[in-house]
Amino acid sequence: MTALKATVAHGMSPEPASETAAPAHPRLHALVCRARVTAGGSPKGLAIVHPCDALALQAAHDIAKAGIARPVLVGPADEIRQAADQAAIDISTFELVHAGPDAPGAVNTGWSWPAAGASRP
Repeated sequence: MTALKATVAHGMSPEPASETAAPAHPRLHALVCRARVTAGGSPKGLAIVHPCDALALQAAHDIAKAGIARPVLVGPADEIRQAADQAAIDISTFELVHAGPDAPGAVNTGWSWPAAGASRP
């Protein structure tokens, strides 16, 4: 099955939705709207641990763009930057917390980040 057929089969439009079109996923749309309202003008930080691939970085970008949260990328800084460059995703506005070369180290840093950095702007 092609990506286009899979998209249509799951009820999603292959074209970007217009401002007046009904959302393809109304419950998800409602959840995002509620999160945006809750965040107000000052979204809280959200640690994304070991985001060393395009999918994780795209999610961080989408979260920030939607105004839901402020992504904090936790993991091996060089690897995160390299993945962002390869995926052509601008991470310059995200906080980047270097946590060493391995995922377990990043998880430990991710767990400690809220306690140490909860008051960061």
